[in-house]
Amino acid sequence: MHERMKKDCPCDICIPPLLSENKETFDVFMQCQNQVIMSGSGNVVDINFVAIKVMLDLYKIENQQNVFDKIVKVFHHFLAEDREKNKNKGK
Repeated sequence: MHERMKKDCPCDICIPPLLSENKETFDVFMQCQNQVIMSGSGNVVDINFVAIKVMLDLYKIENQQNVFDKIVKVFHHFLAEDREKNKNKGK
């Protein structure tokens, strides 16, 4: 179920189209998104930068710094959303 629309929603409808200049970033992000560093209390601290680097090398990405920066920015966006959602659950 799509949370914002409150109904079943196929992803190709609710997710905006991927710009061609972000395809490499998306491909690497999808491979690394669950490679995270956890705290002792079981909370996600950050994405594993080494996992990103390995995938950048495996995919032979030329502009690695640009793609790396985009991946970290996207991950931090979702991490902040998740933290905010969890904080609001306690209220």
